[in-house]
Amino acid sequence: MECPVCHVAMEQKPFGQNKDVVLDSCAKCGGTWLDEGELNRLDECEWSDIEKETPFRPAESEDREIRCPRCHGEFEALVPEDRPEIVVDRCTGCRGFWLDADEMMKWLLSRVI
Repeated sequence: MECPVCHVAMEQKPFGQNKDVVLDSCAKCGGTWLDEGELNRLDECEWSDIEKETPFRPAESEDREIRCPRCHGEFEALVPEDRPEIVVDRCTGCRGFWLDADEMMKWLLSRVI
């Protein structure tokens, strides 16, 4: 899979307590691709569905011309209402998420705090 920002091959990295989530990440820019459902599995909570239960609103962000690395669909920039400092890109086609390097760290930290 190719990074939508840098256009280089992304590396697959096992992640999580049991290393059961395989993230596609770019060694160049640090961005991470999560297929639909993988964002839920990062949280490791069996009782929540972050992707469906988190209220997102459209982000006021710069217009970037990047495409989904999975299906080449368009992204919509979204902000979780409880964490306005985080902006994530969700594919309108396959519903996967693209998180830039700083967004990934913020997302992970927001779930621990």
